[in-house]
Amino acid sequence: MNDYKSQLICLIVVLLLGEYYVRKKQLRTVTTVIYICMLCNLVINLVFDVITKYTVNHLDTIPFWLEDISHRVSLYTYNLFVFLLFYYLISYIRVLIKPIQIKIFLLLPIVISLITSVFGGIYYVVVSDAKYSLGPVININYVSCIFYIVCMIVLCIKHWRVINKNRRNGIIRSMVLVTMRCILQFVFPTVLISGFFDTLVIFNIFLSLEDPGEYVDMQTKLVNQYGFYKVLEDKMLDHKENVILTAFVIEVDQGKKDHFMMIVDKAFRDEFNKGIYRSSESSVSLIVSGKSKHLDKLTTRYHDCMFRLAFENNIQLEWKNRECNSDQVNAKTIIDEIIEIHNNIVEQQFYIDQSTGVKNRNAYNKKIQLFNQKQQEIEKLWCLLIDVNHLKNVNDTLGHEKGDELIRLTAMILARTLKGFGEIYRYGGDEFVVFLEDINTMQLINVLETIENDRLLNSTDEIKVDFAIGYAKWNNNEDRYIEDLVRRADRNMYAIKKNMKNIEQM
Repeated sequence: MNDYKSQLICLIVVLLLGEYYVRKKQLRTVTTVIYICMLCNLVINLVFDVITKYTVNHLDTIPFWLEDISHRVSLYTYNLFVFLLFYYLISYIRVLIKPIQIKIFLLLPIVISLITSVFGGIYYVVVSDAKYSLGPVININYVSCIFYIVCMIVLCIKHWRVINKNRRNGIIRSMVLVTMRCILQFVFPTVLISGFFDTLVIFNIFLSLEDPGEYVDMQTKLVNQYGFYKVLEDKMLDHKENVILTAFVIEVDQGKKDHFMMIVDKAFRDEFNKGIYRSSESSVSLIVSGKSKHLDKLTTRYHDCMFRLAFENNIQLEWKNRECNSDQVNAKTIIDEIIEIHNNIVEQQFYIDQSTGVKNRNAYNKKIQLFNQKQQEIEKLWCLLIDVNHLKNVNDTLGHEKGDELIRLTAMILARTLKGFGEIYRYGGDEFVVFLEDINTMQLINVLETIENDRLLNSTDEIKVDFAIGYAKWNNNEDRYIEDLVRRADRNMYAIKKNMKNIEQM
C-alpha cells in the first residue's frame, strides 16, 4: 500500500510542477520541449507503474491483456525517461550530431527497446508475498538504460568545459539520481523505486536548469537575453530553415524604452502571434525563420509594424539585419554585434556633437583624462585651437542658420583635412580643439597649409569661411597637465586673432 501512496504523491507533485512550468512564459527551444516530454513520460510511467503493481499481484482476477499492456508500457517509459534525459543533455550542451551513422547508433537502443517491449516475452517470479517480472523485455530495457547512462557520462567528460559552471551540479545530480534509480530498481525489483527517483530528477532539472523565470526580463516581462540566446542557438543549429535576425536598438531614456518594448511585444503577439526578445538592455530582436522565398516577405511585414509603432510613439530606432545560418557564426557573436550597435549609438549620443558630427566636449574631457594618465609617455604632441572668425557678424546680418552653417563648414574642413592625423573636438560654441600626435614641425606646416587651401575653396561670396588657428607643442618644462598645453594654444590663437583684426583695420 505504501508503494501506491508514494507513486500517487509523486504523480500529484509532477502534475502540479508540469502545470506551473507550462503556465509560465516558456521559450520554445529543444530543451524545453524535451523537458515537457520528460514530464509527460513520467506521468504515464507513474500511472502505469501503479496499475502494473496492482495487476502483477492479482493475476488471478485481472485480465491478462490488461496486465501485459500496462507492464510493457511501464517498462518502456522507464527506459524512455533515460533516453529523453540523454537527449536533453545533448541539446543543453548544444552538441550537434552530424554523421547519420552516429544518429542511428544513438537511436538504435531505444528503437530495439520499443520493438522488444511490444513483441518480447515476459515471465514472472514469485518471492514471498510479491511478484516481479523477468525476460527479454526487462533485460533489453535495462541494457538500453545502461547504454544511455554511459553516453551521458562520456558526453559530460568530453564537453565539461562547455557546460556553465553554475549548472554542472544540476547535471551531475541528474546523472547520479538516474544511475541510482537503475541500480536500486534492479536490486529491489518488487519495490516501486523508479518513479520516486525520476520525480527527483525532474525537480532537480527544474530548479537548476529549467527555471522559467530565468528567461524573463523583470522590467518588461519579455524574453530576456539569455532566452534570446537559447532560441537563436536552437534556430542556428537547425539547418532545415534559414534564419534572419533583426535587431532594433531603441534610442530613448530607460523608462520610455521599457514601456515601448512592452507595446511592441503586445502588438506583435496580437498581429503575428509572435513575441519579441529583449536581446540587450537597449534593444529588441526578432528571429524570423523559414524557407528562403517567404523570409523577405515576413521580414518586411515585421519591419513595417516595428517602424509604425516607433513613429506612433515618437521613438528613434537603429536596426540591423543579420543572416544567422552560417556555420562560422555563433549566437554569442551575433549578440555581441547587437551590443556593439547599442554602444555605438550611446557613443553617438554622448560623445558626438549632433550639429557638426565631430567629437563634443564630453569626448574632449575624456581625451584629456587619457592624456593626463600617460603624460610621461608623451613625446610629440601638438594642440591646435581653432576659433571661427566673424560668427557674430554672420548671425546678425544673415541669421543664425547661416551662422550654424559656417560652424558646420569649419568642422567639415577640419575633419577632411585632418583625417588620419587626429580627432576634432568642438570645444565651445565656435571653437574647436585638435590633438596631433607623433608629427614633426614640417608635417604640422603641411597640415596648416592644407587647412588654409581647403578653407579658401569652401568660401563663397555669401559666407566667407574664416578662422584663426593657434597651436602649441607639448613641453615637459612648461606643461604639467594637458590643460596647460591647451591654454598655450589658446593664447597663441588669440594673439593671431588680434593680428588678423589689426591687418583688417589697416
